[in-house]
Amino acid sequence: MTSEAKNIAKTRLLKRIGLIGLLSSGAIGLVFLVLSFLPQGNAAFTIRIDNPTQNANFKMYTNSNAGSDGKSDSTYLKADPMNKTKTTTAKEVEDYLGTFTEYEGSQNFVTEEKDHELAMVYTVYLANTSDTEDTSIKYAVSLDAYNQPENTSAAPIEYFRVLVQTEVDGEVNNRYYGHQRTMYPELPNQIDDDTREPISDRSKGRDSDGNEVLKSDFSSSGNDGYCINFNDYTLNKNIVDDEIVVKPNKVLRYTFVAYFEGMDLDCTGSAPENSYLLLSLHFGI
Repeated sequence: MTSEAKNIAKTRLLKRIGLIGLLSSGAIGLVFLVLSFLPQGNAAFTIRIDNPTQNANFKMYTNSNAGSDGKSDSTYLKADPMNKTKTTTAKEVEDYLGTFTEYEGSQNFVTEEKDHELAMVYTVYLANTSDTEDTSIKYAVSLDAYNQPENTSAAPIEYFRVLVQTEVDGEVNNRYYGHQRTMYPELPNQIDDDTREPISDRSKGRDSDGNEVLKSDFSSSGNDGYCINFNDYTLNKNIVDDEIVVKPNKVLRYTFVAYFEGMDLDCTGSAPENSYLLLSLHFGI
């Protein structure tokens, strides 16, 4: 079988089962979370912790009890992928997250009719059990596979968003990640002369010198109204590389959200048909 034929066969398999398993392990005990973001998906995604004893101060839990209920950090977790998507907005996503009385596992955002998913939402709790030392927890989002239909002008990745919402002691922060801006590249942003995409609502405006800029009309705690640029997904499979610091004896809520931003300049107003993004989320020390 030729290399091209193998790739075609692999793509068909991804479309059919909507799941890639967890098979990797590492000396530092990485956690691997695979998210199937497929319109025709029919399987679950899983989390596996490899060699958890290698990270004495790093524990991951499925709920806010963080082991006080007698349950240790889990080795395997399961949740449903997104199957049929519609676009939404950052405000709608954050409003939805604000309705939770408890953040735990998979809590996907769905339409009132329950016929489409608006966002994939998954929560874990990351604990630093050290009495004295900070723990820096690295996380990466890998774009393992994707498909763009021939009749679409913009690849789904261009208006795809990753939101990482964290909370410690009641303080909530929201970090948004997105593809760098491709529309109006000649216009600088409101606060920096760069190519970051406004998180959601945007408008043309003027800076203090009268120059035309692209303004972000949405912001929230933990961001300045603009996305952190994805890495170049054509060259680097990790579209996100970042880290968070957890203070001694603290437990951090980590909620991962994936959705299509309807207010993105590249969005045509609807979620892509017959396309997919296959993602994996990795934690490590």
